[in-house]
Amino acid sequence: MFGDTTPKEHIEKIKKQVSDELYSKDVRFLMDLIQNAEDNDYAPDVQPSLEFVFTTEDVAGVGAPATLLVFNNEKGFQKQERANTRNRAPPPQSKKTKIIYGTA
Repeated sequence: MFGDTTPKEHIEKIKKQVSDELYSKDVRFLMDLIQNAEDNDYAPDVQPSLEFVFTTEDVAGVGAPATLLVFNNEKGFQKQERANTRNRAPPPQSKKTKIIYGTA
């Protein structure tokens, strides 16, 4: 499955490939996730938290050699916010290239 590399080396290769293709700098991807968490709304009695878990399991079942899980305890969309998003026009089509990763 990993060829001549260890699972850790394979994961590092995937992380670099994703960050190279999606962002101009390796750190930008994680910084955007952290910034999003900072911008979230949290319940008044909740200490905000953000957790990154990188696993060699294919959690989504799409044939990926690894998965990055991101956990954040934000409030999420409330009932009225969900209703508002349903009433909007569909978003424009993305100009980003779809990236599909599998085993090499």
